[in-house]
Amino acid sequence: MTKPTISLQELRAKIGHRAKSAPAHRFWGLHVHLVKLDTLEAAYLDAKRNRGAPGTDGETFESIEERGLVRQGEDSLPTREELSARRSLYPGLTRPELAVVTAFTKINLSRRLESAELVDDSYLVDRFLKPYFPPSIVERFADEIAHHRLRREIVATRLVNELVDVMGSTFIFTMVRDRGVQAQEALRAWVIAGDIVDLHTRAENLRANAYLMTAEAEVGAFLALAHATRSASEWALRHCKVDLAIGDAVAKFRPLFQNLSLEFEAMLLATERDRFERIYRDLRATVNEEQLAHGLARLAFADHLLSILGLSLDHDGAVQKTAQAYFGLCEAIDFATLETALSNVSSEDSWERRAARELAEELSDARIRLAEHLLNHPAADGIVEHLREDRPREFADATRLLAELKSVPAPSLAALHVVVRSISRLAEKA
Repeated sequence: MTKPTISLQELRAKIGHRAKSAPAHRFWGLHVHLVKLDTLEAAYLDAKRNRGAPGTDGETFESIEERGLVRQGEDSLPTREELSARRSLYPGLTRPELAVVTAFTKINLSRRLESAELVDDSYLVDRFLKPYFPPSIVERFADEIAHHRLRREIVATRLVNELVDVMGSTFIFTMVRDRGVQAQEALRAWVIAGDIVDLHTRAENLRANAYLMTAEAEVGAFLALAHATRSASEWALRHCKVDLAIGDAVAKFRPLFQNLSLEFEAMLLATERDRFERIYRDLRATVNEEQLAHGLARLAFADHLLSILGLSLDHDGAVQKTAQAYFGLCEAIDFATLETALSNVSSEDSWERRAARELAEELSDARIRLAEHLLNHPAADGIVEHLREDRPREFADATRLLAELKSVPAPSLAALHVVVRSISRLAEKA
C-alpha cells in the first residue's frame, strides 16, 4: 500500500472492527496512514488535551505553535460566512473540522473545570480519579490518590472526555446559553443524570458491540442515548439543588429509577402508550436489535420517570401510586401530543425555539401539579370525572382547545401556547 485512501475515522473503525473480530491479526501498511497530516494533527490535539509533557527534545506545545508547525483551531475551521454558504450544499462541518472542534472543546472545558470547586467533590474522586489507577494501587494508596497533586487535572480530563464523547461538543454550551447557568452547574447536572440512568455502562456496552452494528445503527443508538441523557440533565438542573451532594442524589434516585424503568410500561395509557410504541418502532428500525431498541425506548421516558420519583418522595415514597396518577392523566389530557409538537419546533428563529422550550417546561410543571392534586384527592370515579367535577370550567376549556389543536395538521407555536396556558390554569385551580 503506497497511498492512503480512507479518512482517519474510517481507518479507526476498520482497525477496531478487525482487532475485535481477529485478536491475533497483525496489521501491515499503516505507516502511510500514520504520517498523514490529519492523523498527526489529531494525535497532536490528543496529546495537548491530555497535557502531554515535553519529550527528550524538550519541545513544548507553545514552542511548536509559535513556529507555526501546526494549524491553530481558528485557521482550520470555516467562518460564519462559509458555514452559511455550505447550507445550500450540505449541512455542518466536515469530519476533520469536527475533530478539531471536539479536541478544542475538551481542552477548553477541562481548563475551566480544573479551577472549579466541583472537581473536589468526593463522588467525582471515586468516579473519575480512582479508576484512572490500577486496582492494586488504589487498594494500597487510597488516601494518597485522593490527594494526588494532579487529581484536579485527571478528574477534569476524564469527566470532560466522557461527556463530550457521548453528548457532543455543543452540549454544555447549549445548556449554559439556554439555561443561564455556569458551565460547572451544567456539568454537575450531567454527572447526576448520567449516573442515575447509567450512561457510562450503556455507552461502554454500545462501543463493545459496535462491530456487530452498522455505522447507522451505532450512530442512532448513541443519539438516542444522548437525547435521553440531555432530558434527564435538564431535570437534574432544575430539581437537584446545589445543597444536595452529587453522591446523595445518585444514591437516592438511581435504584428507584432502575426499578421504575422496568415497570412503567404497564401504566401507559392512550397516546402515551402510542408514543412509546412509536419510539420503539423507530429505534427498532434504526438499531436493528430488539433488546437494545427496547432499552432505549424506555430511556426516552427518563425525564418523566425522574419527575415521578421526585413527586413520590414528597408522598411517602409511593412510587407506583404516583406513576399511576401521573400517567393516568393522559385519559383526560393528551400530554403526549402536546409534548411531541413542542419538541418538533425547529424554527430558524432562536426565540421561537426558546419559547417552545419554556412552554414544554410549563406543561411539565402543570402535569406534576395535577398529579399531585390527584394524590392528595384520590378519584374514586376516575381521573376524567374527578377533574370535570372538581374544575368544570377550566377542564372544559382545556379539553376544547386541545381538541381544536389536534384537528390542525401542523399547529403553530401560538396555538400551542394557548393550549398549554389553558392546562396551566387548570393545574393552578387544582
